[in-house]
Amino acid sequence: MLNDSLGFYREAHDFGSVVRILCIIGDVQNALKIALETSEPQACFHLARYYETNNNMREAIVYYSKSQRLTHAIKLAKENGYD
Repeated sequence: MLNDSLGFYREAHDFGSVVRILCIIGDVQNALKIALETSEPQACFHLARYYETNNNMREAIVYYSKSQRLTHAIKLAKENGYD
């Protein structure tokens, strides 16, 4: 069912939803590729959430910044003692 949804989201060029589903099914490499290729803020946001959930705070900060969610990036940086 998720794979069907994935196809529809790709056809619609809804890259934020594509990245969200790829992260859910564990295909982070393709999610990362799409986020980097499209630079779509919603795609970067979902990737950042994935990284944060999996305690990869440095990558989460990078992708929150790319998603233009600077408040999230700054909060994580402060909480983890990063500049």
